[in-house]
Amino acid sequence: MHYFYKTALITCLLLFLSRASYSQLFFNKGYITVPGDTLTGEIRERNNQTIDFRTGPDSSIQEYTPEQISGYFLEGDKQTVSSLTFTEEGQKKAYFMREQIRGYVSLYSLFRPEGRLTHAIRLPSKTVVPLRGNLALLMLTTNLTACKDPSFTRLLNPQNFYGSNSQFERIVKDYNACVSPDQSVKPVKKRFRYEMGLLAGAVQNTWKYAAAEDRFQSYWNPNGPYSSHYTATVGGFFTFAHQKKLSLDIEVFYTGYKGSRVVVVNNPLEPTAKDSRLYTFSERYLALPITARYTLGQGPVRWYIKGGFVLVYETDIQGTYSGSNIVHTTMPLKSGISIGYLAGIGASFQMSQKRNLQVEARIIPHIAVDRATRIATSRSLQLTARLPLLVH
Repeated sequence: MHYFYKTALITCLLLFLSRASYSQLFFNKGYITVPGDTLTGEIRERNNQTIDFRTGPDSSIQEYTPEQISGYFLEGDKQTVSSLTFTEEGQKKAYFMREQIRGYVSLYSLFRPEGRLTHAIRLPSKTVVPLRGNLALLMLTTNLTACKDPSFTRLLNPQNFYGSNSQFERIVKDYNACVSPDQSVKPVKKRFRYEMGLLAGAVQNTWKYAAAEDRFQSYWNPNGPYSSHYTATVGGFFTFAHQKKLSLDIEVFYTGYKGSRVVVVNNPLEPTAKDSRLYTFSERYLALPITARYTLGQGPVRWYIKGGFVLVYETDIQGTYSGSNIVHTTMPLKSGISIGYLAGIGASFQMSQKRNLQVEARIIPHIAVDRATRIATSRSLQLTARLPLLVH
């Protein structure tokens, strides 16, 4: 139980970690461009309209907005971010937006959607046009009028348009190639995106034994569900393409089970005589879930669902039974590799511009084995917190 309370405490600390203390850690090397000068130092992205800048770890922090600087560059991400200003409904708005395509018409995107605003284009006249939700198609057809090629105009057909990042990239690339083929188009180099970190959680593990032979079940039947075991889990995770709607997630975690059940023993020769046996099982295992994660919606809190298969290695598995006239007896069980699945739902809470705290509820059943022989179904109900420590 000491292990459970210790891990539960760590989980609570992760859940209630304040945004200020969390984001304080994450500065990236880079430079900002101010009127008439370039300042080199460290940058922390707070949101689409604010960054923190310092010249070194011991320097004071200066806050900047898009109105104050023309942009900045992050060395770790090799990412250029520009300050873009445009007018909507008579109001002037300014955002930091990441450069995706630089050319005759340039394409930019917000790191985190601002309502329905996700992208913007900059025309040769330097006019910035926001691409917001259902209005994106109207803005593109209104401003990208110089290309009459049927292969391009089909992209702006309402039946073919779905307003995704890849769709915007294709439209801008094809338009530039059509209108200004001699001008080089410089797409921003795509980088391999991933995040990795630690997880911890509270767990309810259960066990359903199913290996007793049928010929003994009229006398005693140890098959069926055993008592629940409340414990904890710790581990780590690695997520590919974490910023996409569909991503691949790999975890490794360690947990276990220990429970028992009292089994009634029937004696056909003496029906009134009652006896019982105590069956106890325990296991410790490493699990490797490989799952797909699909994110629902945008915003500071993003819900997602995930599912996939799980490889399990039993590091230790034991079974014992005892009774009034039976000496404590150990079953000769051997550990082995088994499989299972994971299904869950979670929420990602935005902690900083690039990092988040993920809270998941999931179920992970697997087959408990004696080498290659199935003896039980082990099920783990988990509530976990996942904290990314390295994000690229």
